[in-house]
Amino acid sequence: MAAAQMLNTLAVQGSRSEEAAQCEIDQFWSIIFKQKWPVLTKLVVPVAHSELGPLILSKCASLQYLHIAQAGSSIHQEQNMQWATCLTQLNNIRYLNIASSNNEYEGCCIPKQLVTTVSWRSRLLGTLYLSRLCLSTDDLHLLLCMLPCLHTLWFTFNAADDSQLTNCKCIDGATHSNYCLRYLIVQEIKTTSREQPPAFTSNSSIKFSTQATPSSISTSAKALSACLQRLPVLNRCRLPMFTFPDSERYWLQRRFPRVEFKKYAPPY
Repeated sequence: MAAAQMLNTLAVQGSRSEEAAQCEIDQFWSIIFKQKWPVLTKLVVPVAHSELGPLILSKCASLQYLHIAQAGSSIHQEQNMQWATCLTQLNNIRYLNIASSNNEYEGCCIPKQLVTTVSWRSRLLGTLYLSRLCLSTDDLHLLLCMLPCLHTLWFTFNAADDSQLTNCKCIDGATHSNYCLRYLIVQEIKTTSREQPPAFTSNSSIKFSTQATPSSISTSAKALSACLQRLPVLNRCRLPMFTFPDSERYWLQRRFPRVEFKKYAPPY
C-alpha cells in the first residue's frame, strides 16, 4: 500500500451500474482511501457514489484530473449535490468530467446551483464536462466569473431562460472581455414548450434555406447568438446534429465568422 501511494495516476474500470458502485465503495474505495494519496494527480472512476466525493476531497489533495464515467441516475438530488459540491472544493483540479455522455441515463443530474451558488476552490480549472447541467446565459456568466481559466465547457444551454444578464454580478473584477472560454460544446438546447423544433433541411433546399431573415430565426438561435456575443475569444462551438436548420446555422456563422461551428452526433 505504501508503494501504491506513490502513484500519480489511478484509472479503475468496472461494471457500469450503481449496485456495482456500492460494492466498490465497500470493497475498494473505502479501503484504499483509508490513507492519503499525496501525489495522485489523475483519477478515473467508473461510477459515482454519494460517499465517493468526500473521500476524494479528503484523500487526494494533489488531484488535477478527475473523470467519473457514470453519475448516478438514481442517486437522489440532495446526495448528488453533496458529493458534487465536494469536487468543487478540490484545490488543484484542472480537468473535471462527470459523465459527459449523450445517454440520457448517464448524464450528470446536478442542479445549476452547483455553479451559481457554490464557491469553486480551484481557480485553475480549464476543462469542465457536465453534459446535463442546464445553464442559461446568466448562469454561464457566473460560472466564467468564478473560473477565470476555463477554456473548454460542455453543458446544456437553457435558451428559455435568457434574462440578458440584467441582474448578473461578477466577482473579483471579472468582465466579459477577459473570459478565456475558447471551446463550447452544447449537448442540447432547452427551449420553451411553444417553440417548435427545427425542421430538417434536405440538400435540395439548402440554397433556399440559407436566405434567412431575422423574423424567421428561432428564439433559441437568437438566445445562443446573444450568449456567444459575450464570449469574445471563443473560436469553436459544437452543436448536436440537426439542432438548427441550415438557414439558422449559416445565420450564426455570418454573425460570428471567427467561430467554427461544427455538428456532431452521439456518441461524441
